[in-house]
Amino acid sequence: MLGITLLVVVLFLAVISAVLAGSIAYCNEVWNCPVLFYTGTKYDNKNYESMVSALLSLQKK
Repeated sequence: MLGITLLVVVLFLAVISAVLAGSIAYCNEVWNCPVLFYTGTKYDNKNYESMVSALLSLQKK
């Protein structure tokens, strides 16, 4: 069961990363402008933490 849970989290993170990267690329291509994601909410959820981690890794690119 732990393996399936881990797989779901990894897939969720991959999908979120792809969606965020696609959104950034679209904004850069169409409007030629920087993109800002604001995540000031304290939300106790592993999926939310995964999304924030994905944003931080995209920031480095």
